[in-house]
Amino acid sequence: MVASAVFITDLQGKNIISRNYRGDVPMQKALERFQTYLLETTDESKKPVFHVDSNGD
Repeated sequence: MVASAVFITDLQGKNIISRNYRGDVPMQKALERFQTYLLETTDESKKPVFHVDSNGD
């Protein structure tokens, strides 16, 4: 699997640096989904790598 985009965020999920490698992922939708993930997931179960499919789901 190849990364389509990479985001570096602060602890609240605010975008600091991002790179869109392939252009097949809606960047804003992926970032919003990640911010939701940070808010809804407990600290013990958070993972450093987050996968969003091409639909942003």
